Amino acid sequence: SLTTTASDVLILNGLVLGGTLTNLSNSGEIQTNVLTATSAVPIPAGKTWGGNVEYNGAGAQTAVGGTYAALQINNSTGVSLAAAATVTTLTIADVTANSIFNDGGYTITTATTLNLNSGTYNCNAATFPWGTLVAGTGTVNYGFAGAQTVAVKTYYNLILSGSGAKTFAATTITNNLTLSGAATATTGANLTIGGDLSIGN
Repeated sequence: SLTTTASDVLILNGLVLGGTLTNLSNSGEIQTNVLTATSAVPIPAGKTWGGNVEYNGAGAQTAVGGTYAALQINNSTGVSLAAAATVTTLTIADVTANSIFNDGGYTITTATTLNLNSGTYNCNAATFPWGTLVAGTGTVNYGFAGAQTVAVKTYYNLILSGSGAKTFAATTITNNLTLSGAATATTGANLTIGGDLSIGN
């Protein structure tokens, strides 16, 4: 069993948290810096994690599938989701600038709030799931290998990559819009771009 209270911070410091964890109650914070090269399952998968879980390694990491009340990404190399997940709040780069989260093409449900700060969210699933986007100075990259609809949000940097048609409704981009790879873009409404428009590979 594992229990943390609201004031607790459990720093795993390179150690894999294993076991079945039949009894799990996390009201505090759990931090893991275990790299994918060491383990693709740094904490048990398929669990319900209350409190906050932070991935903050200094190299590529894997985020396990499960249910997260608050998921925090502070890793500028990148953290990749390994399975479908339920996440209420995802915060990227609040401590480590330019941190990266890759959804791995998996579905994220609930998805109430995405706080980007200076981070990058790579959306390789067919649909961008987040209800509220707090864009900061961050980047959303629609990189699905196929058609995607760009969610009606206010973005700071927006990248359309991968392949297939990326379709816009009314969208505001306060900084840069980049189109790359084999992706094409179709707009059915006005776009507002505050920075640069880049089209190329």
